[in-house]
Amino acid sequence: MGDMVVKNQLFGEAIKEPGYTFVAAKFDGILGMGFPSIAVTGATPVFNNMIEQGLVEEPVFAFWFNRKTGEAEGGELTIGGLDPEHYTGNITWLLLLLALTGSFKVDAMLFGDQALCQGGCNAIADTGTSLMTGPTEEVNKIYKVAGTT
Repeated sequence: MGDMVVKNQLFGEAIKEPGYTFVAAKFDGILGMGFPSIAVTGATPVFNNMIEQGLVEEPVFAFWFNRKTGEAEGGELTIGGLDPEHYTGNITWLLLLLALTGSFKVDAMLFGDQALCQGGCNAIADTGTSLMTGPTEEVNKIYKVAGTT
């Protein structure tokens, strides 16, 4: 974020977290980019304050995750726009069904050669979790293509 200054931003510090995840994880902290409606303390998320204070060109952010393990650059968070170096084609914008969860309607999906969500379903894109949830049959198809079963 360089020299950007977000004024009057509430900051929370977690000094104890349950489970092994935070012991084994290789990161320095967590930056909440979720919706204000799910903020645990009711604090305004930093990105919303950036928008309100006119610090970003566009009210969007994007994540890029490097799929090549072992490289120095593991990923990137772009705030206030998109980095065309990390995608091809056009961006498709979707209406959210429920801003609380970031859910949206999916007409169908294809993962490898497996057709998923035939007839439509709802989905959630959440960069803040490593969990995969969904109908058992559909999730099992994903595991099969990914080689995890």
